[in-house]
Amino acid sequence: MTAREQNEIICTCICRQTELYGEWARRHGMSYNTMMTLYALDQRDVDSIPGVLNAIARDFGGIDVLMNNAGIYPHQNNLDMSREEWDEMQESNTRGVYFLCQAAAKIMKEQKDGGAIINVSSMNAFTPLTKIPAYSGAKAAVTNFTQWMAVHFSKVGIRVNAIAPGFFA
Repeated sequence: MTAREQNEIICTCICRQTELYGEWARRHGMSYNTMMTLYALDQRDVDSIPGVLNAIARDFGGIDVLMNNAGIYPHQNNLDMSREEWDEMQESNTRGVYFLCQAAAKIMKEQKDGGAIINVSSMNAFTPLTKIPAYSGAKAAVTNFTQWMAVHFSKVGIRVNAIAPGFFA
């Protein structure tokens, strides 16, 4: 019997820096009586996304929820942003998010009992702030394809939503 079949709470963190987040996941898992596991993935490497999500589905009996919080934020004025920095931001904040959604939705559809995808956009998608058009544009794309996925994935029982936080400390 899988953990999913036993209704256990499992939180799987997918991140580039598993060494950095490993201790955090262990502590938080213990404090919430939740099994926490880490899988290494750089979401910019879209070819590796299906393999990692398939491993998670195999290890835990499926995927019920994808909380898609992948992304980076520019630390300089966009007037000084190089093409490489622009591309990295789009790869991380847009392309990686899209292909994580795609891979998770394929697994959820095969499970036949649906699932939920939650993407993190930004208030910048609706009201761009000065000096960061690359970030605002990437988050606007996330909001747009989230709306598209919400309509089309609903036909197979997958709910797709986005949250759009503003600045917080």
